Amino acid sequence: FESVKSLKDYETPRGLRKLCYFLIMTTPILLAPYWANFCVDDPDEIEMGCLASYFVGILYVIITSTLLHVQEALEDPFDGDGIDDIKWDLFGSQLDIMPLHGPDGPKLRAQWKEEEAKLKAAAEGAGYQQSDGKDKA
Repeated sequence: FESVKSLKDYETPRGLRKLCYFLIMTTPILLAPYWANFCVDDPDEIEMGCLASYFVGILYVIITSTLLHVQEALEDPFDGDGIDDIKWDLFGSQLDIMPLHGPDGPKLRAQWKEEEAKLKAAAEGAGYQQSDGKDKA
């Protein structure tokens, strides 16, 4: 549990996170002249230079922004936003059910069914029966 607790306690510092975001947003602007240099007007060169510059620019932005989102998703595995987060609600419900399958399981399951039947009878007695669709006016 100590290693799990350390995941929650130690996250990426805000300054480093903001620096990464700033670099991801400004680096394509700074590298644009370099990528534009791929476009060559020399007829002896291959004509794929301009397409390569667009491809490299778009690929750089996709890769770096994806890495930033992965870092943010892995930062807090307990927030429940991602598909790989720790599901505490599911874990807690499973812990509640576990005693029903232990050595005292049959006795506890019988008690649970009796309580469920009492609640159902009380609900029916309180007027929560299904109506037959006819209004009584």
